[in-house]
Amino acid sequence: MNTIKLLKIKKEKNRVSYLFITEGEVGKSIRDDRDFFLEYDFDVENIPDSILVIPFLGNIMPIAWVYDATVEIQEIDKDFLESLEEVKRSYSYMYTKLDFKGEIRTNNIVKNCVKQSGKKLLFFSGGVDATSSLIDILESKPMLCTLWGSDIYLKDVEGWNVVNSNVIKAGEEYNLDTTFVKTSFRDILDYEILNKKFAKPNHENWWHGFQHGMAILTHAAPISFRYGLDEVNIAATASVKSKEDYLCASTPIIDNNIKFCGCRCVHEGYENSRSDKVRKICAYSKKNNININLRVCWETRTGYNCCVCEKCARTYMAIWSEGFNPNEFGFNITNEILQKVVNKIKQGELNLPIIFWEDIIRQCSVNTKLLQENILAKYLVDNVKQYNGLQYVYHETKIKELEKTNAKAVILESKKDYSSSESSFESVGANTGNMLFRESIIKNLHAQPMSCAEYRKVNDNFKNVPIVTTDFIWINESSNFDWMYKRVEEFKDTIFVPMSVGVQAPNMNVNFKLPSSAKNALSAIQERAVIGVRGEYTAEILNKNGIKNIEVIGCPSLFYPGTPDVHIGKTSDEIKHVSVNFRTFYGTLTIKEKRFLTYCANRGYDFVEQTAYEFSEQNAADKKYYDYVSKWLNQKKKIFFDANDWKQYMAKQQFSMGLRFHGNVVALWNGIPALFFAIDSRTEELASYFSLPYIKMEGFDDTKPIQYYYDLANYDKFNEKYSKLYNRYESFLKKNHLL
Repeated sequence: MNTIKLLKIKKEKNRVSYLFITEGEVGKSIRDDRDFFLEYDFDVENIPDSILVIPFLGNIMPIAWVYDATVEIQEIDKDFLESLEEVKRSYSYMYTKLDFKGEIRTNNIVKNCVKQSGKKLLFFSGGVDATSSLIDILESKPMLCTLWGSDIYLKDVEGWNVVNSNVIKAGEEYNLDTTFVKTSFRDILDYEILNKKFAKPNHENWWHGFQHGMAILTHAAPISFRYGLDEVNIAATASVKSKEDYLCASTPIIDNNIKFCGCRCVHEGYENSRSDKVRKICAYSKKNNININLRVCWETRTGYNCCVCEKCARTYMAIWSEGFNPNEFGFNITNEILQKVVNKIKQGELNLPIIFWEDIIRQCSVNTKLLQENILAKYLVDNVKQYNGLQYVYHETKIKELEKTNAKAVILESKKDYSSSESSFESVGANTGNMLFRESIIKNLHAQPMSCAEYRKVNDNFKNVPIVTTDFIWINESSNFDWMYKRVEEFKDTIFVPMSVGVQAPNMNVNFKLPSSAKNALSAIQERAVIGVRGEYTAEILNKNGIKNIEVIGCPSLFYPGTPDVHIGKTSDEIKHVSVNFRTFYGTLTIKEKRFLTYCANRGYDFVEQTAYEFSEQNAADKKYYDYVSKWLNQKKKIFFDANDWKQYMAKQQFSMGLRFHGNVVALWNGIPALFFAIDSRTEELASYFSLPYIKMEGFDDTKPIQYYYDLANYDKFNEKYSKLYNRYESFLKKNHLL
């Protein structure tokens, strides 16, 4: 029987000590010859045990879960206890080969009602991630918190004094409060056993892969109780932009689920790559004439940077690649040090993780001066060729301040006529799905629709208002945008903001030929505004064609709710009410497509059509099949020319699936899960960007029950990242003066 019993929480002025015993194998992983203590810079005697137990549990629970141990305590904060279930599920999601079991037994669950002060806290080490997060939330005046005992050993007094001094200096520089915690939370664990038994079989180490996220964050519980914090921030290490999976104990699906005494935790900066963060720090330093000393090294425990480890090298090379001097950011680089790093790479002593180095090497490869002067940059570009080549980067656009006006944006479009089926389809651009991103833009930006002729008449009143255009949502190799180029040239003083720009290809063809008319129009537009593209594939194609002032934002239709707090849930009820959709009915259907429609017809599901193309015998190539499917369609087909009506209809469903991207998006507006079928590059890159669950048409199996496809519609990743994508979208709008 594995048991961890917390016998007593001892409080002496600013010190908390945990007296506990273990039973069973779990005890081998926890050292009983060292004290588990915390020392704050304030008196803890009036803080309840239900709060003080949280740092203990934050460090111990992952061990209890992998050992299936029972943790016995006297009392616990209600918010934290409830959040642990979500955290446990997140660990299970990351480590599928491990069983996370175990439980907490307590006599008292306490609802701690703390008066919120509106204050935030940021764990601050002085590294790239923490400094970038500080810049992000600086306006909220966060309190800075640093742990002694995390990356600086408790016995390293000299190293801690350096770190302590730097954090205090940062607090004074930005006029922020600081707080420090001395903690033995790392000393009490036997990493050799934990690594061998659990971490290494999962290609990780215990500290990085299992411990540090929740263990660090929970140190803030007593601070939160004392100061009434609303939010505790920990800087992200990985990024939503990462091109490979990155297991880490500090991740949004863990950190964002942790709560205590009315305070929430936030995994901050997940939308930024490490290069984005370095770029932000360098630009901030230059703009504000502020000296920023970065402390990134974990190879030395002195508080200084060694300059020869991988983390130091990745940081100062990123700074160099952005056109800045790393010696102005806390490094001391010489040619001898650069040669030493080159030698370590050659000898296999220093590995370069793609997750961090791809952007750096690509940036170096287009910096001729750096290649001439920096032996490490030249070595990397010459020898790590898989990362070479141009990348799309954001080039800051200088836009004049806009005059005050009631309208934030203008949408140029023809007059709408819904008097007949023919004119209705013409009004929505032959596809009712077009209504959805239009409605989202109008709703969230208070955009003013008008015809081009009307705009010419009132141009003087709207000359400082950006024109939002969605005319680039479908770019194929034969598209012609000469008319758009002429319009951009006609209104020379107006900002054009393209949204949901998407390249249309059967697959992710890197040799896609961007039409010269599209290149001309977008080249003119990028001089005035940041271009919003659907996904990474479109960004890559545009970048290759010289369109670089771009930002991946997905599709505005996903942001229709107008809040970052969107969550797609699941029901345990039997799935009966299903709405399905399909591609435009042209050409002969494939066998898989026929089976999909038969599957839906057999179950009598509702069908939402989005175009005027009727299902025909030519599509079916089989009269009996046509008769059967067309009968179902005639009974169940629905078409909407009003987005609100469509939304209300979908609210009555339990599930949506099919080949229409926007047909499924309406389900998400109602918090209802949908399964997307990716049939082209536009759908696939959008699904990938938002982490929407999708399958290929080839993967459809008509022998599977509907519950199988409902289960495939897993929205854990979507729910995890949505708020960050929403914040990125808002940032894009602000750059273009649309908010």
